[in-house]
Amino acid sequence: NAAPLVGGGSLPQSSQDATVSDVALRVSYEIAPDYLGYVRLDGALYDYWHTAPGETFRPNSKTYRADFGLQILPRHIVYGQVYTGYLVQTFDQSSLGSTSTPDYGGRLVWNVTPLTTLTFNGLRTFITGSFANPVTGVSGPAGNGYLASTVQAVADHELFRNLLLNANFIYENDSFQGITRTDNVYTASGGVRYLVNRHLFLGGNVTFQERTSTLPGNSYTQYVVMGRIGTQF
Repeated sequence: NAAPLVGGGSLPQSSQDATVSDVALRVSYEIAPDYLGYVRLDGALYDYWHTAPGETFRPNSKTYRADFGLQILPRHIVYGQVYTGYLVQTFDQSSLGSTSTPDYGGRLVWNVTPLTTLTFNGLRTFITGSFANPVTGVSGPAGNGYLASTVQAVADHELFRNLLLNANFIYENDSFQGITRTDNVYTASGGVRYLVNRHLFLGGNVTFQERTSTLPGNSYTQYVVMGRIGTQF
């Protein structure tokens, strides 16, 4: 349970083991046929199993959400849900502070034509960590973790019955806690899948990602080209 380091050696990862317990309550009301207004309350507990080397405490925390939303049932050209409310994170270790911020997100699906679908997603969530146990997925110092705000647009098109096209655009803003750092991440990708038969497909995609960070030395640009051969049953 350790990650190899460049130049030799390894870094133990057991301090990232954790249990996440989540409970949610939702009450809905049918405003009109297929249109539901709702209130959702959510609470989550992050419990790390081990103390990271160099730390005297674990970055255990609690998050709370209170949202008002609208859900459209999937019998329409556009369906899904959107919500807004408030989001709070508190650490068990008081020196790590707490964060309160507006919450918003959702998922909307638009069937533009029988062959083309657009999907829009939005989410705000806390990614936890500590100075000695930095969060994964970002380079450089990550403080006590960060608030990730993400919006995504996905386009799927059936060019032919056996040829499927896909485009994906993502914007993410990472606001770090405990340090002065803000990152913006832009991702764009395009892919194709060719169905050879009912059980075999060929595919490929190209992905571009750019991260711009206010912390020097942590900005980068990345290109990924991938080919796939897969089976499905």
